[in-house]
Amino acid sequence: MNNKLTNDTSSNEEQYTQELIAPPVEKKGEYINAENLKDDAAKRKKKQPLVTRIIRAIKAEKKSYTELIINSEPLEKRVALLQNGVLEKFEVERTGEAREVGAIFKGRIQNLEPGLKAAFVDIGEDKNAFLHYWDILPAAKDNSIEIVRDNKSEKQKKLEAEKITVKDIPKLYPIGSEIIIQITKGQIGTKGPRTTTNIALPGRYLVLMPYSGTLGISRKN
Repeated sequence: MNNKLTNDTSSNEEQYTQELIAPPVEKKGEYINAENLKDDAAKRKKKQPLVTRIIRAIKAEKKSYTELIINSEPLEKRVALLQNGVLEKFEVERTGEAREVGAIFKGRIQNLEPGLKAAFVDIGEDKNAFLHYWDILPAAKDNSIEIVRDNKSEKQKKLEAEKITVKDIPKLYPIGSEIIIQITKGQIGTKGPRTTTNIALPGRYLVLMPYSGTLGISRKN
């Protein structure tokens, strides 16, 4: 009896080992025509509650049919946004995963490292945030943006006219000074998150950049 259990255990271990070593067989994705997706979405649209359809008819809305699909499981949650049956956006949130990127903090500079050309900022986390001197300077001009209005304050224009360089950072931001930063790269191992002072809050159609002092339109299609 013991020999049989031992043999079964060994066999299972070998099977699991082979499954781990051998890469999974990649299944070829099936192409689905966008028109078919729209047709399916139109069928689902007709199944909406009667009250919803009446309200849409009264308002004479010609907006695309939007669906939000949520799949919630113990390990992760998935959210998909469909426009007329076509996937527009897909997000995954895993349990226990810290979503740091994009978070904004008001911190205090704890240390300046001239060799690294970086500041370490206390944001109340276990590790101080890493802020490179170049990420403290105003964002460089983006050629993909067409500036249509300049809202820069006199102070901003004066600072740009003075052409602030990396050498000026320790004087402008000494140890102990408060600073508002946004995380651009999450914490990895013993390294703290990377941050910038060029705050950006992206929306679906607009990006709010409160400290840029300009209003622009993307040149991209």
